[in-house]
Amino acid sequence: METLTEVIMLLLLMGIGALLRYIPHVRYKYPSTPDTFYFMNKFKDPDYESEQDYHYPKFLYQLFRFFLRSKQEIPVRTINKVTPLFDLLTAILLYAFLRPSFGVETSLVAMLLFLVTPFTVKHGVSLSSRPFGLMLFTVSLLCLTLPVPLNWIAVLPMALVMLSHKLSTQTLYIVCLTFALLDLQVVLILFAAVLTALIVSKADYIRIFSSHMALIWKYLRQGHYPNQRLEGLLLTPTVAGFAIYAGILWLQNILMFPVSLGPLVIFQITVIEPYTELLFLSWGIVCLLLLIFWIAGESFRHLYLAAAPFAFFSARILQNGTIFTILISLLAVGSFGVSLYFSIHYEHLDNEFVAMLHRLKELPEPVRFIVPYRLLRAAEYFSDKRGVSLYFPELSEEALSKRLDEEGSTHAVINTQNRERFPSWKEISHDGDWFMLERE
Repeated sequence: METLTEVIMLLLLMGIGALLRYIPHVRYKYPSTPDTFYFMNKFKDPDYESEQDYHYPKFLYQLFRFFLRSKQEIPVRTINKVTPLFDLLTAILLYAFLRPSFGVETSLVAMLLFLVTPFTVKHGVSLSSRPFGLMLFTVSLLCLTLPVPLNWIAVLPMALVMLSHKLSTQTLYIVCLTFALLDLQVVLILFAAVLTALIVSKADYIRIFSSHMALIWKYLRQGHYPNQRLEGLLLTPTVAGFAIYAGILWLQNILMFPVSLGPLVIFQITVIEPYTELLFLSWGIVCLLLLIFWIAGESFRHLYLAAAPFAFFSARILQNGTIFTILISLLAVGSFGVSLYFSIHYEHLDNEFVAMLHRLKELPEPVRFIVPYRLLRAAEYFSDKRGVSLYFPELSEEALSKRLDEEGSTHAVINTQNRERFPSWKEISHDGDWFMLERE
């Protein structure tokens, strides 16, 4: 492929990836997840922790703080728009690593498939450690494919993964130890990365690692993490439930990965770069097994980390023109459609909810109020109050009343759907679907 054509294709694919990730920023004022406001609260208060007993990795927060240290308060809308760049950079790096061994066409297709994978789009829009962790995790494993001694470059991104994102870290450990069965040098690189993380963090990684292990052990003793997004649908004994479940599996690439992996192993006899393909194979199989057997967390998230091997194997099948080419092509088109849907209907804060939180500032101190549980961190950020409590819609009226008495909540910010749960509370403000209530 000529250089000019290659550059045009790269720009086109980057444009597609950017389009899918920036549509929510155009449609909504506050496209966000709960993780978004964890980081925004950290910017306001470096000592902020949403769980008192858990020591979160904080390299991403520190990185933003370093580059934006001149600003006293960082607008959430501004910093949110930086996040999609992580996925775009990951895609470029995937292309750069694959191109020398597998050619321009395969590398471009792999890049495209990575950018339109629904899971990467879903998590790559608003501020979160997931796309940042995915980028470092992917680069870490790609660096292992470099010739000796360049493969030792992997030490730095591995160390940064450990200081940035816990799910990427635990998966990195498992993938590296699995692949070490084929290349013992990987164990030495992983060990060097741990030492680097300890040095860079001034031994703070000990607290991060200990806290992470304690959390995993907690869920293991619990017996099974409430992975309801999969279990609830899996146990629905109806045709409709099965259809929905199959759709969710496809959306999250559970179907797409084995469909691309199986034919490669069975039908692709010619191996261009054995080391790279074995690494990608180990990487993908580990994520697939963790999806099935992991019980100390939301197991389906491991497939998010398998986006690169999925893209690579699918591109190889398309390049070699097997009988699965049409299926992979249809799944790729379907992925773009699903990603576009996610983008258009992305999770966001209602402007009316934010307006209610600003009005809380006008109330006399002290005020203690409750909000729906998924909006706790956003409420803490916009209201400048620390007197925020969770409201779980599934609580019985007796349990809810007891909780309110224990916490001394005097106000509530709730939507129309939950208004009837507070019949005796006085309405002091109403905007759209949101109410501010005062306890009488």
